[in-house]
Amino acid sequence: MTTKWRLIGLSAVLATVLSRSPAFAEDTDKSKDLADIQKQLERIQISLDRDLKELREDVEFTKRVRVSGLENDVRALKQEMLRMADEIERLRTSSTSSRTSYYAGPSGPTGAIRLRNTYLTPVTFLINDRLYEVPSGGELTLNNQPAGEFTYEVIGVQPRLRRTLVANRTFYIDVFPR
Repeated sequence: MTTKWRLIGLSAVLATVLSRSPAFAEDTDKSKDLADIQKQLERIQISLDRDLKELREDVEFTKRVRVSGLENDVRALKQEMLRMADEIERLRTSSTSSRTSYYAGPSGPTGAIRLRNTYLTPVTFLINDRLYEVPSGGELTLNNQPAGEFTYEVIGVQPRLRRTLVANRTFYIDVFPR
């Protein structure tokens, strides 16, 4: 930016110098004026050469540092993409191998808990510290619940209670308007 302003300033000085009307005095005045003009032109030339050199250095810096930095970034991104592709392929091939999972369900007799909501709004049940939301007019059956004592609460309607679930039976919790 400063280089442009320098060039504009130098151009203005050069225009001023060249537009001066010559004095029709003696030849010595003309030669003195020509010598002054020559010195000013030399200073302008030196300044332009310096500015041109700085501009070339800026371009070289940009080519050397910035472009090579971008090239390094692109190389790193390519390597990362190849690593990710290898990892995806490894995961893809490992997913075809057999997998086994183990679910430790209830170890003993079980029963079911059926939640019914006849309210006009959804209701949230808390069964053994787990939340279950049942929409208005909806039902939800919780199968494979361990037989024995459990707790339940209907949030905002019924405080926490302790009940017993009998094996191979269904325990009903109904919520209805009073």
